[in-house]
Amino acid sequence: MGQPQLLLRRVAHPAVGLADVVCRDGVVESVSSHREDLAERGAIVALDCAGGRLIPGLTDHHVHLMAWAAALESVDLSRGDVDSQSDLLPLAAAPVDSSGWVRATGYRERFDRLPRTGELDDVRSDVPVRIQHVSGAVWLLNTTAVDHLARTEEGAELLERDAVGRPTGRIWRRDEDLARILPVRKLALDRVGESLSRHGVTAVVDATPGDRDLGSIVDARGSGALPQRVTVMTAQAPADESVALGPLKLVLEEHALPPIAELVETIRRARADERAVAVHCVTRVELQFAVTALEQAPALAGSRVEHGGVITPDDIPRLRALGLTVVTQPGFIAARGDHYLDDVDPDDLPHLYRQRSLRDAGIPLLLSSDAPFGPSNPWEIIDAACRRRTPSGHVIGACERLTPDEALTCFMGGSAGALVVAEGMPADLVVLRPDADVGQESEPVMLTVVAGDVVYRRENPGPTR
Repeated sequence: MGQPQLLLRRVAHPAVGLADVVCRDGVVESVSSHREDLAERGAIVALDCAGGRLIPGLTDHHVHLMAWAAALESVDLSRGDVDSQSDLLPLAAAPVDSSGWVRATGYRERFDRLPRTGELDDVRSDVPVRIQHVSGAVWLLNTTAVDHLARTEEGAELLERDAVGRPTGRIWRRDEDLARILPVRKLALDRVGESLSRHGVTAVVDATPGDRDLGSIVDARGSGALPQRVTVMTAQAPADESVALGPLKLVLEEHALPPIAELVETIRRARADERAVAVHCVTRVELQFAVTALEQAPALAGSRVEHGGVITPDDIPRLRALGLTVVTQPGFIAARGDHYLDDVDPDDLPHLYRQRSLRDAGIPLLLSSDAPFGPSNPWEIIDAACRRRTPSGHVIGACERLTPDEALTCFMGGSAGALVVAEGMPADLVVLRPDADVGQESEPVMLTVVAGDVVYRRENPGPTR
């Protein structure tokens, strides 16, 4: 019998009470109330958790790792004033990045329109500038950036053009193509890994459909910069077994839906390759289009609806019949809810980011961040799932609220048993502060463990309400 690698003393366990937990070779070996001096038997690390609550590690079920890393090194335009020109002022003094461009994120249009290229030029014209809309769906370019792309046929093809053929300075949903054309920008995932560890996230599902980030993610796993377990939704399988292959990501956009026969054939091919699918469905139309296709070509078990931004009562029995899991982001209500009240069709407001009605219907529900496009902190997302309050205090969908522990399980497997640490399970663990109130604070984590290794330990675990 080998020696224990990690001993967690005095954790609060729902079945055992105050317990000691031994982890060996990445697995929970024992959960016991016995007060043995296991440290003397050779534990490499022995930690006193002072009665902190023990739970399994959280999984962020929908995140964009490299986009998050890029956002951390970009100009943040998410906190502007009431007019577009003021929103853009941070660009004026922004430093260029390693590619020679200025990159900004988080922009939201004012007065129901996106800024024109000339408006960007008025703020910054000496270097190429690209701004990502808060939705992640569109890039906005100044004239210098447009000219840079227009030098090559491949770059010119990305640019949206107006009725007479002039570039508008916008690029829609061509991130992978754009990244291939632009100068290489060096990005690291260490800050992303640190944030995830601090918040108790021990696994992530990267929902980026393209393959270009695979190498960077594999490298970050290998170096330890990203200690979390990672699953990807790419078409290509990762070259390293440290990154798992999950469902195939399929992106639907209401303004450019493919022929339904094409989507049906894609789902059938994925099934033939033994792949489930994960279909991006933000709008009512996107969801109903996807469900219709899935009814014609049933997908493998484990197939998912990503976002489920608008789910009507008529959609719920169809989702249940297909056995689909819904992966949603109530954090958007906390971050953008006031804009939804202004912009979303009133008929759709009651159906935004459903939770309770899906669980009650027996539809598996998972929560996620969609970082960097949504709030990345899972505890803030749990708060949003429980309160469903907009920044100004309005409530959207009060009947869809979850309890704190229900929301917490949705960052795991979704069932009540998901909160219990048991012998034989992977040693992906979180210890919360003894006084932590789930659903009421944003920093309750005292300790995070991945595969038996401590990846985060809070030195002064006092209240953070």
